[in-house]
Amino acid sequence: MGSIDMNTKALAPELEEFLRSNRDELNQLYRLEWLQNRNLDGAAFLQSFESLATSYLNANHMAGSADRKPGLMGLYRMLLLAQPSRSWSSRMEKLLESALKLYPAVASDQGQLFLSRIYNAAHSLSQHGLDPQRWWLLMKKLAEANVDYTGENSNRFYRLAAALSYLAGMIHLRSSALIELQNMNEEEAKAIFPRVQPTELRTWISQLERNPWAGLSSPEPFMTGGYQGFSSFDTPGGGIFLRPPEFLRVEEESQAILLTDSHRNYLLFADRFGSQIIPRPITDEEQKESERPAAVPEDLLKVALKSIKKYALPEPSGISAILHRKTVICLSEDSHFVWVVPVH
Repeated sequence: MGSIDMNTKALAPELEEFLRSNRDELNQLYRLEWLQNRNLDGAAFLQSFESLATSYLNANHMAGSADRKPGLMGLYRMLLLAQPSRSWSSRMEKLLESALKLYPAVASDQGQLFLSRIYNAAHSLSQHGLDPQRWWLLMKKLAEANVDYTGENSNRFYRLAAALSYLAGMIHLRSSALIELQNMNEEEAKAIFPRVQPTELRTWISQLERNPWAGLSSPEPFMTGGYQGFSSFDTPGGGIFLRPPEFLRVEEESQAILLTDSHRNYLLFADRFGSQIIPRPITDEEQKESERPAAVPEDLLKVALKSIKKYALPEPSGISAILHRKTVICLSEDSHFVWVVPVH
């Protein structure tokens, strides 16, 4: 049970040789992990490894790399940790295979680090209720730029990957992502935004720093949050608040809204690419120093409520609201939801 049958039939000669010559070490690694996690399925694990290893070797051949054992061993170790977890799926495996095919030079240069970073990014998106495929479509576009991301350029590759996850809905990465998007070279900009001229793109990104709805002629209001009792925080579509939330302050560094439900504190991020509410521990001293943001002018609140009604959203009662970066944020004393209303 604590070992795997390394049937090496019908494999690429190089992979067959790796499995045969390292059989004892590979089985020992598997056995140690199996003793800690009995969810490991030997046949399924080996099938996933052989599939990813074949893609990895093909990537190395394309990149002209010679020493492949460290990368194969790293892939094996990574898969031992990932495959038994709830985040592993056939979709995740296909995404990693796609990564190896799209970025052979980076995969050859970075090996296990490359696959681990791609896996962690996709897993993080899933944990926040976002579809990793939205992000991966953007990563596929980036591959068309044909830019060298090996060696010293690898860190820039990972920063750009994080910036693209912002475009896919990871709104809490907004500040750092906008910096990376501003610094894209011409090839990258054309690949990600093929129909936008470079000067127009830079102007738009600059506007996004001040106006989260830049580029939208009529941004619609929406609701986020919800009651945590119906589902857990890490369940897509699930609620988050135990009690109706209240305002604490605007977080200057992230420009997010700090909320509390008297149980925990949270940061609310919202812009044209989506919204996120993320737990954010704060100290008692920070709590005392918190100043509630200024209320919304009456005429602007009327505009916001009219917009909520226009788009057939439930109308909040016992309302409190603030204005922040061309957005009216509304809370209700008897609701676990947050109303986010773009205003001009």
